[in-house]
Amino acid sequence: VSTQSTWDISMEAIEEQLRSQPLTNFTEHLIMTSAAGETTLHIWEPKTLAILSTYQTDKYVPGKNCICKLSESQYTFCSAADKKPCVLFWNWDKDEIASRTASLYVTTCMKSARNGNLLLVGCDNGFIQIFEPNTGKLLCSRQLHLQSITHIDVSLDASTIVTASLDCFIKVWILSRLLNEASSTHSNLVPALQIYGHSLPITGIHLGIYSTHLFSCSHDSTFKVWNLFDGHEVSSNSVTSPINAMALDNIESSAYIGCENGNVYCLAIGKDKQVTLSGHKKPVTAIALTGDGKYIISGASDGEIYIWCSLAYKILKSLHIHKGTIWNIVPIIRPLNLYGLNANAEDIEHADIPVSYTHLRAHETLRYLVCRLLLEKK
Repeated sequence: VSTQSTWDISMEAIEEQLRSQPLTNFTEHLIMTSAAGETTLHIWEPKTLAILSTYQTDKYVPGKNCICKLSESQYTFCSAADKKPCVLFWNWDKDEIASRTASLYVTTCMKSARNGNLLLVGCDNGFIQIFEPNTGKLLCSRQLHLQSITHIDVSLDASTIVTASLDCFIKVWILSRLLNEASSTHSNLVPALQIYGHSLPITGIHLGIYSTHLFSCSHDSTFKVWNLFDGHEVSSNSVTSPINAMALDNIESSAYIGCENGNVYCLAIGKDKQVTLSGHKKPVTAIALTGDGKYIISGASDGEIYIWCSLAYKILKSLHIHKGTIWNIVPIIRPLNLYGLNANAEDIEHADIPVSYTHLRAHETLRYLVCRLLLEKK
């Protein structure tokens, strides 16, 4: 996404930017979705709504918040079965399960480290399990909460993880301590930071890109920003309905929250600005942004998916490929084989690959973006 906040751009500039965008038939940013009670995963394009791949999970229905991408791994993404102790691994070029690993407990959420070496799995009994994705080896199993872990996030350097639970606590952990003390089940493991600031279960957390701030939302209808060093509340926004899901843009200037009343609220972080997006007839249960930040993707309990323009705050299209409640919306980057290219980027059939010069890609940090822009300028 552009490093300039949409809150600082005039509507005239937004309209000019939309008119100047190239009219390509596809984009490199795709969306993966799944729904409650359904054994299929769909990968589709937000610009054309074309379904590019469908994966069958056999009898394993992917659980809520239980799909994540895997970087630098022999597998491309993984999912966990709803109410079953099983983790599944997938490859792009096969529509069937590539590998599976037994879990000790039922998975309630999962997150992978950016380098792809670790898979963090939250469980219904408050335990966290840490796996090595390539081998499926269980590296660690520790109880971090008294109740079910609902969300996990990990820092870019994989040194810090954050967990949230039904007990309304947010805890910050040093990952190396979890791994080093994995063999000692009776050691007193104390979090680096513990935050209690929501009165109802937490429905989303996000660890800031520089690991200085933490963002959270809850069924208590609040979105909060925390100082990660001392746990101090930096800011708080309230809406008129319980919050079910949230997503942040890549520069963390805007938050998009999906609520029980069917609205999506766009909040300017740290400012008293708010835009309401109305359209869903049922509660919004999942939300995400595409990797380039152009589209807001929201899903509801009736299976309806809306694609919104993040600049003009308008509904662009709707998609109804699921019948159940939308549980997972995961932004991904189009794999090479969907461009007609193999892993060595050799041309198999002609494909005009769009180049995004000024947008932060899903695998990049802001520092990498600057380096890439300098190289592409040459």
